Amino acid sequence: MKKLILLLAATMIVTAPLQAQLLKKITDKVNSAVQQSIDKSLDKNAEKTVQKPGDKSVDKTKEGAAAPLSFPPEANVVNRPAYLAIDSKDNMYVIDRDGTVMITPDGTVKRIHNIGGSQIVIDRNDNMFYMYGSTINKLKVVNGNCEIEYYGGDKNYGGFEDGDVKAAKFNSFRSAAIGSNGDIYFADVASSCLKSVGGVKTGQVAFEPGIPAKLRTDGGWDYWCIIRKVSNGKVTTLKNSDGQYLLLCLSGMSVDKDDNIIFSGGGISRAVRKLNTKTMQVSTMAGKPYKRDWCPVYTTGDTSKAELFDPGYLIIDKKGDIVYADNRSHRITKIADGKVITLAGNGAIADCGKNIGGFAEEGHKDGKALTALFNFPACMAYDSKGNLFIVDRKNSVIRKLTPDGIVSSFTPFDRSKADISN
Repeated sequence: MKKLILLLAATMIVTAPLQAQLLKKITDKVNSAVQQSIDKSLDKNAEKTVQKPGDKSVDKTKEGAAAPLSFPPEANVVNRPAYLAIDSKDNMYVIDRDGTVMITPDGTVKRIHNIGGSQIVIDRNDNMFYMYGSTINKLKVVNGNCEIEYYGGDKNYGGFEDGDVKAAKFNSFRSAAIGSNGDIYFADVASSCLKSVGGVKTGQVAFEPGIPAKLRTDGGWDYWCIIRKVSNGKVTTLKNSDGQYLLLCLSGMSVDKDDNIIFSGGGISRAVRKLNTKTMQVSTMAGKPYKRDWCPVYTTGDTSKAELFDPGYLIIDKKGDIVYADNRSHRITKIADGKVITLAGNGAIADCGKNIGGFAEEGHKDGKALTALFNFPACMAYDSKGNLFIVDRKNSVIRKLTPDGIVSSFTPFDRSKADISN
């Protein structure tokens, strides 16, 4: 630290070019020190796990010999789930507060790692990718063996840079999906991109259509995402026909059979829209984009008239229909055949005086889908039988919605872990 202070003092009396060089050296050293501190913290967390020789869980995230991991029986539970994905054999993988859990079709719960992530997606060949920090990693589970392998992204620094997947820089993963041929598409929070091009007024970025002028500023960088694609080991960022990075207001996303991006705009746009990846044109699937800043309403029916509340996590079912979890109305909603319909959830929507951002009754209630109650539903996935599994975030439970419209709690509901404000 003393050396850094002396180095900083020296910059005060040298020329501007040397100042820039010296400041860069200082920044690099500080960032390196911070990263080393993070790595040590992760190492300490890993040491808390009981390790036994010959255990089949293996961590290969770091170079060198594989480190076996073993967990006590009490760890084989789902603790505050955040994300989930289901493979072709109906094995479910859940990222929770304590790491990653595997749930087999017979209901067996096994903790397979103490590292989680911010997104998890599985391709048609059951290759599983999870996003951790500013990197993409592969999780492999074969006959009880668990291995985590680094796949791409700068291990030391986040940012914005395309190219070879192992050298590319990613900022913050907002949502991810797999394309028709196995390409990975993900929404990256645009702040690093905007910094690299000098902000929104440089002409190097374009907003999705319909965004009000008051939002077309450098002030709301965390609203906007860019779409990035990983294909054949290369990372690219989607641009429009004018060569501009396209900024989308994005809460959740999926990819249709034609590799178009279907995305929700949360409580900002209150709409579900489509980005045609061939023409880079944006169209509206349902909702009234940017119509209401506050006091949202939820109106089902014809997509040209429907209004959406706070559309969040979004998936596409086998028929090509759009299914999304609504954050604030606590509903599961489908967009199909030109209609917006409620699949599950029935919390009474309060008037604007309760919360101008939108508020509905929260709760936990199983049973018929249209009488069930949720509490900020989020990540979702279908199994091969058409059951929809939903992370009911503030209830700290995974819910199951059957094709015949019955909601149940797939993992045990513990009222002491729920955050119900009614």
